[in-house]
Amino acid sequence: MKDSKSALSNCLYFSSNSFARTMNRLAEEEFMITGLSPAHAIALVVVYENPGITPKRIALELKLASSTITRFLDALEKKQLIKRSVEGKNSKISITEKGNSMYETIKNAWQNLNDRYLSILGEKSAKVLTQLINFADNELKL
Repeated sequence: MKDSKSALSNCLYFSSNSFARTMNRLAEEEFMITGLSPAHAIALVVVYENPGITPKRIALELKLASSTITRFLDALEKKQLIKRSVEGKNSKISITEKGNSMYETIKNAWQNLNDRYLSILGEKSAKVLTQLINFADNELKL
């Protein structure tokens, strides 16, 4: 009987999910200093860098469903890190002063995450891996 580990390691689905879980654990450790999940922190960065952005645009930027973004925004608003305003039919999202004050901490956590995986994988391998993942993701879109 074949070793199931080697069979699984040849499966893109299994390997990509395993890799995503590993990266998520690293990210959770590094973003712990922010008091936010990595996904919430990155959503806050998108709002910081795009004042007045719509939830739909955030969903496109993060490649997440609108319902997921709504939950993220609800959580960030509850923590008083963002505020919503309505202009016509559109909801506009802006960062609050409290959210603004977290930006540098989030950027530091993100840099620490990058430094951590670069020290393990090496800069060239990390760059190639990122490019391959982005290529595969774009090609496999349904």
